[in-house]
Amino acid sequence: MRSDRRLRWLNDIVRESDELSGFIAGMTIAKFQENRIVTKAVIKTIENISEAVGRLLNDERSHGVDVPLAQLYPNIPWKSVKGMGDVIRHEYDRLDYNLIWTTAIESVPRLRTVVLSEMERLRKIVPDEPPRGTTPSP
Repeated sequence: MRSDRRLRWLNDIVRESDELSGFIAGMTIAKFQENRIVTKAVIKTIENISEAVGRLLNDERSHGVDVPLAQLYPNIPWKSVKGMGDVIRHEYDRLDYNLIWTTAIESVPRLRTVVLSEMERLRKIVPDEPPRGTTPSP
């Protein structure tokens, strides 16, 4: 299993989390709900995070990993994070903006912290791999 792919998806989560934090910096829930541009940006960002988590979980199932994310970090509801994207895509007209706000200010920062830990763990256990199309030096 190539760790660079997993690191890329983990990095996507960190990047999206950072963007989300910037969107809502200094906002209250009332201001968030009033600002349709920010609300839509936050929803799309959460959807992107959900997609990256889904890719990580699918990769675990199809390629196997040393230890699954749910076992390493049981405090994160990985399947629920993935499922949030489905809710956003298919129930967009019934979204609970209080839940979106709570996700943005509480759940995403917690997920970001765990993702940074996982990136560090992967970098320690997986040696640098040569770029595709090259052979390792002796």
